[in-house]
Amino acid sequence: MSLLSNLHVDNFGPPRARVEIFEQHCHVPDFLGSLIAFSASPELERQATWLIKRYLEKDMVTTPQESSAIIALLGTVTAWESHLHLLQSIRHLTIPEASQEKCLASLRSLILHRRNFVRAWAFDALHTLAEQSEACRTEALQAFSLAHDDSAASVQARIRNIVKANQMSSV
Repeated sequence: MSLLSNLHVDNFGPPRARVEIFEQHCHVPDFLGSLIAFSASPELERQATWLIKRYLEKDMVTTPQESSAIIALLGTVTAWESHLHLLQSIRHLTIPEASQEKCLASLRSLILHRRNFVRAWAFDALHTLAEQSEACRTEALQAFSLAHDDSAASVQARIRNIVKANQMSSV
């Protein structure tokens, strides 16, 4: 079955089926490019962004152009699950300098998202951006003050994990 056929909701199914779809297609040339293109479709974006996240979690290599295209998706996807998948993926990317401002602009709105998990992972992505971009670091760190005022347990837990990871890496 083709990747496109597998991405339809009735075929995508539970996590085990998703992993099988990933394993079946991940080594096909331009797999990531296809997923990025499919993410532009509201009917396919949830599934495509889940596979993008899986791809990046497996330490697959991305080009700067692919990384920029993934960053651009933050501003175009509409489903909260798609935002979540992409935000969870950011930590696995090297954010190209040309995409850092676009990334910051998207994160400015996503740290205010109505969904707790989206806000939590937006702060995680903001941390990744701050680590990679001197130009964005000051604004990113200022935005972290919003996290301390967020009452959502998921946001507070993500911030604690970021702080803990940074303390461990500086030892």
